[in-house]
Amino acid sequence: MNLIKQLHDELADHLRVVSNQIDSAIGDDSLDQKTRSELRSIVANFDELLEQLRADLLPSTGKSPQVFSIAIRKLIADILDKAKVIQGNALSSELANQVTELLSFPRELLTSPKIKFEPESSLSAREREVLKLLPQGLTSKEMALSLFLTEATIKTHLASIYRKLQVGNRVQAIAVALESGLIKSK
Repeated sequence: MNLIKQLHDELADHLRVVSNQIDSAIGDDSLDQKTRSELRSIVANFDELLEQLRADLLPSTGKSPQVFSIAIRKLIADILDKAKVIQGNALSSELANQVTELLSFPRELLTSPKIKFEPESSLSAREREVLKLLPQGLTSKEMALSLFLTEATIKTHLASIYRKLQVGNRVQAIAVALESGLIKSK
């Protein structure tokens, strides 16, 4: 299966979970009408994003493929902007944090056609080795065994990779690494 399709599918699965949580929260009496409206708007954007992720796999045209189409990038940016608006009470703030965590791709990924990383954010040789294992879906323990390192060392490398790529999780790291040419799509 194509790595980009796997990323789209994994992101879609996470979107469905968060969308269901938002749907459940919309009925909460502690939310004001404006917040409910914003949450409904985010769910509508999630639905549109899910549809785009299903339909919008781009052909690989070079060394580093475009992981997300411009339409997907715009939807993600719009959803992130709406998430900032719903920071009112504890429930909506928690939902906003979940949305932001799920979609916190670097702004450069969402606004420019190609990511360009500065030399100071380059990965070490060992970090690149760990990054190349991410698409295989290995656990930290399995990566450690594969590279003859401790699990704690792998976790340290992952934290460094996430920081340098400006991402918060594995899916985002793989997407940014693909887009920037740090790993290749198969």
